Parts: sequence; C-alpha cells; structure tokens
Amino acid sequence: PINGFYLFIQLDEEFSSQRQNLENELTSSLGSRLQHLEFTRILTQARWKWLMSSIGSDKHSGRLVFFLQNDDHVFIDVDTSLLCQGLMLLHSEPSKFKTLYMSHWPEALRLTGKVSPPQRIGGFVRTNLTMVDAVQVFNLGFLHHIFVELEWPQGLQVRRIDRLIMQRAVWGTFAQSLLRTADSENSLQAFFVPLRELCRKFDGYMHIGIPFAKVPQLEINHTVPVRSADSLKQVMLAAEKLQNDPWSRGNNFS
Repeated sequence: PINGFYLFIQLDEEFSSQRQNLENELTSSLGSRLQHLEFTRILTQARWKWLMSSIGSDKHSGRLVFFLQNDDHVFIDVDTSLLCQGLMLLHSEPSKFKTLYMSHWPEALRLTGKVSPPQRIGGFVRTNLTMVDAVQVFNLGFLHHIFVELEWPQGLQVRRIDRLIMQRAVWGTFAQSLLRTADSENSLQAFFVPLRELCRKFDGYMHIGIPFAKVPQLEINHTVPVRSADSLKQVMLAAEKLQNDPWSRGNNFS
C-alpha cells in the first residue's frame, strides 16, 4: 500500500562498494514509486524543513507516512490485510496527530494501558499518549509539527527522532526531551497498536529482557515465524513481567 518512497540511506564503509548495485536494485524494483534516493542521512532540522517543504507537508496533513529510521524491523505478517485496516483507521481518526506503531509488538501492546485507558477497535488497540519512535506510520501533519513547527536547539543533529519528545508518563525518569519547548506532559497523539504482529526487530528484544525463547530472532531468508495459538500468546504476553525497561516501569497494565 505504499505509493511513494523517499529514501535517505547512509551505508557503512564496508558496504560502500555496493552503492551502485543497491541503487540499481531500488530503481528496478520500485520504479516510478521511488520519488527520491540519496545516499546520506538527514540529521538537522534545516534539511528536514527542506524535505517537508518539497512534499507540501503544510498542505497535506492527512497523508500517511511510514517513517522508518531503523533498518532492522522486518515485516512478518501473513499478509497486508491488517496493515490496510490500520491505515483506514488512521484516515478516519479525527485527532490532529496519530500514529500506528509497527514493531516492538509485546512492549507496545502493554504500553497502550500505561497512560490512558485503551480501547479496542477492530484488529487494533487505540489509546492516547506521546511517542515519536521512528518505526511508526505517522500522519504527515505530525511530522510537520516535529520538523517544522517546533524549534530545535541550535546545532542539534539526530540520527533518530525517538528522543525529541519524551512524555513523562511513558518514559518516567528517562524522559529528557531534546526539544525542551515541546509538551512532554500531555498526550499529543492517538496511538494504535495491532492485535497481530506486523514487524519484528531482526535481533529480537533481548536488550530489554525478553528472551529469545519467547520472541525468537529472525534469520536471513527465514523471516516467517512459526505460527500457533501457543506461540502467538507467548509473543503477545512477552512483556507482561518486564519491570526494568522505561515503558514497563510503573506500568501495571496487563
């Protein structure tokens, strides 16, 4: 369901010799949907303002953008039907700012009950909070707010936008927003999480204490996990007992 791709890719030095091959592959596979390709990474507000201006972000706030600054989250769902349902929900959601969280499924599901009471809508859970992790479908108006309307500190450069706005109710003592003038107290957005796992971090979630026995790593050419009622429940509830990561600390929702 993606109509256009704007790709900014910074290759590690060890892969620099593959740049032309990658460009040929992307051009061939994406065709006219490849709107922009640049082998660099946007780091500054000035560059983001340039991009937002070039795509008319101030005039098309309702457009949906899969904004991804992590390269290791793989789409693993059986098809795109639930994703399409989620996109329709975002289109119909009246909130000014809205997102669909695409990965970190166990943690995101539990997070839906930390700040506001969650509501089930079809195959999704909806709640209100503030979360700008760069692995979500955003409405373009929200990205315009982050990149254009908010004033970044002079000289600030970020590889990922995750820490630009950190809501205190979500992050607790870790809430140190890089944008000091941003609202870190109130919930800015409608936040949707699927009831089926859409994407998974390739290396799993051991870094926050979820063992591979519960949520296995993916393997190259083997990114379709084993599906059963037991494995689904295991992954869905994998974050239930977490206490030490910021989203789980102080979170009694289960």
